Amino acid sequence: MNRNIENAMERAFKNIVACIPEKTQDGYFDEAAQLTKVKREYKEAVDAYEKWLVDGDKKSETEYLEEIADTMTALATLLWAHTSKDKVPGRRIELVFAMVNLKNALRGYHDFKEEGEKK
Repeated sequence: MNRNIENAMERAFKNIVACIPEKTQDGYFDEAAQLTKVKREYKEAVDAYEKWLVDGDKKSETEYLEEIADTMTALATLLWAHTSKDKVPGRRIELVFAMVNLKNALRGYHDFKEEGEKK
């Protein structure tokens, strides 16, 4: 991945902030409910994408991008809440992302000159 793309991604994704996670009536993190929230946000993103394909206007595209950001925020919340009680909060998330990034790099998924993964 070239440095310009890395810098652009870093600027864009540094703004993701986890929210208060879904909780049980007892006040504990509810992993299943948070996963359901992620699923709901993803469905809203897919619906917004389909609307943008039909309408093709800037407003629909912005709504689509907003739904993607909502999905990413719900995912960030899930990751954070799941690991927040770790001895060093955030470290396991860093390690998991490093592992996934390495796997993707080895598979060539970071070569932005390619069209994308062949299906």
